[in-house]
Amino acid sequence: MIGDVSKTAPRRPRVAIIGGGIAGLSAAMALSNVKSSETQSREFDVVVFESRKSTGGRAGSFTDPISGATADYCQHVAMGCCTNFIDLLRDAGLSDAFTRYDELNFYYPSTGISPFRASRILPAPLHLNSALSGLRYLSWIQKTRIRVGLLSLMRTRGSALDNMTAAQWLADHRQDAHTRSRFWDPILVSALGDVPERVSMSAARKVVIDGFASVRGASDVWVPNEALSHLFGDRLVSVLRQRGVEVRTGAAVRKIQSLHESSSHSVRLTIGESECHDFDHVIVASSWRAASRLIGTIEMVDEPADTMSWRTQIVDSLESISPSPITGLHLWLDRSITSHRHVVMVGTTAQWLFHHEVDSQDPQTGHYHQVVISGRHEQSDATKNELISHVMDELREAFPDARDAQIRNARVVTDPAAVYSVSPEFESQRPDTRTPLPWLHLAGDYVNTGWPATMEGATISGRLAADSVRATRRGQPTSSAPGSVLPGLPRGKIANWCILG
Repeated sequence: MIGDVSKTAPRRPRVAIIGGGIAGLSAAMALSNVKSSETQSREFDVVVFESRKSTGGRAGSFTDPISGATADYCQHVAMGCCTNFIDLLRDAGLSDAFTRYDELNFYYPSTGISPFRASRILPAPLHLNSALSGLRYLSWIQKTRIRVGLLSLMRTRGSALDNMTAAQWLADHRQDAHTRSRFWDPILVSALGDVPERVSMSAARKVVIDGFASVRGASDVWVPNEALSHLFGDRLVSVLRQRGVEVRTGAAVRKIQSLHESSSHSVRLTIGESECHDFDHVIVASSWRAASRLIGTIEMVDEPADTMSWRTQIVDSLESISPSPITGLHLWLDRSITSHRHVVMVGTTAQWLFHHEVDSQDPQTGHYHQVVISGRHEQSDATKNELISHVMDELREAFPDARDAQIRNARVVTDPAAVYSVSPEFESQRPDTRTPLPWLHLAGDYVNTGWPATMEGATISGRLAADSVRATRRGQPTSSAPGSVLPGLPRGKIANWCILG
């Protein structure tokens, strides 16, 4: 029960985490690590408050009312460079929920499937040469331009690109429209959720260098093989509860109130209409919209001017975020249209095709395929039926087995604010985890993690928030406190020589 305290043991600091997405769950995992392997004692009492009926945030699933099948709202994948997210899976014993693939398949209408597989022999970044050579739809001139562009990007520090859009950089480095549409755009739009004209080149560099160029295995794709609702809504929550974390769903935090210094706790949360609980620390790990509302309405007595100024500034920053949509087309067909588990679609409205099994109450449901489209696109204003028809035409042209395929069931799910647009303006003002309020810490993929809106960025933000709680409690600067955030994959000598920063 919340509020029970032992009469003999010293009181453990109480930490509330608002939001049960990947950021909040990651923070809870980091804070639930035992303090001592000998005593198995916990350092904190942690409670996660999630307003929805299940945890997982945007990494969730739905049950189709017609077929009874469970499908993810949008297909989530990780990459080999996502060291913190992969470590989170291992820490929770959930690595079996993902399958790793060391090859990407690129489809282009005039040439079909081209495998993209980095060399397992050559060191990074030379390992990318064979992968580029395998893209048959690129001309020799285009491949040369890409190689020259990659070399220039490796020799440029990310900080030098902070005020530049990806489109500006690509134009300055002779990446023409055809080269962009066939190579750079498919990668950047899928990873950053928006077109190069609006995204920061420093964020684009992060994707290209960390995700492809720096280390062998960085571009490996990790695809979940079970529903995200089961993975993050059931299995990970079960691990947290075993570690002593209380996870409450359907519990919306309505108000945050700073308590007087004479109180034994720092802050009071109001849950629902009237339920109140006191805590020593609060981690706001909700979406940027919910975070803006909560931070803007914090109740404080005799609030210092600098704190008031910070709250105004961060609310303005979060409200200025430009959201970017992601659309998932869920198609149950009467047959499998490809043996490939995933295909990167180039030159089509469809951007990714995933084919896999999902739980179904009806064995006659059909073969499940999901098409993912990030950002706005040429069919954004089409009706759902028009979009399904258009994408099916593309799939029938791409895959011979799809030409006579019949749709048994289809759904279109669009999240208009699935990710934020990583513009140069917002990149420069992303908030830090630690705040002027010693009891308040921020988590979420919008926090300044160095990563765009990804599961890796969300995981890092949760771990940074956990580190901030520990550092504040011990009176240490965050930089000197022992951290739970893992570095990226270690680079080899040649990669360190080729890549700056």
